[in-house]
Amino acid sequence: MRKRDKTEFPNDFVLDDPKRETFRKFNPTATDVELTLQFEKFKAHHQMRGDEFSNWNAAWTYWATHAAQYGFRPRFAAGTFDTCSTEIPRKRPNVPLGPVARTTWAKPKPIVNGATPVREPPRPPATPMPPDKQKAALAKLIGGIGK
Repeated sequence: MRKRDKTEFPNDFVLDDPKRETFRKFNPTATDVELTLQFEKFKAHHQMRGDEFSNWNAAWTYWATHAAQYGFRPRFAAGTFDTCSTEIPRKRPNVPLGPVARTTWAKPKPIVNGATPVREPPRPPATPMPPDKQKAALAKLIGGIGK
């Protein structure tokens, strides 16, 4: 069996009843407005990227299942704005935040001549310049400007 040729987003691909049923199968609580919004997002997304598929109905089904899996409602739906919410939306909920995440995301130091990288010791805090040296350095700097 020969594979079907991939095509760009077809102009006749519209939101009809079979596509609505497909979306509602995976998202039974979706309103008509949310369904239309998701279809327009699907259309704009694939037109923007210039995606080509051999089966656009399968691509829509995948979009519908993805919306069911990751949520498709806006963060603050009408009338649900909570000014006291402390919840932070996270794309990857299993990635820890804090020191562990920072160390794993840090760029590793290059290995030179086969040696293992060693953490550098911390630098001592900067000590302030004594006032008499500070005045002398400032006078030297100001005196050098006018000459």
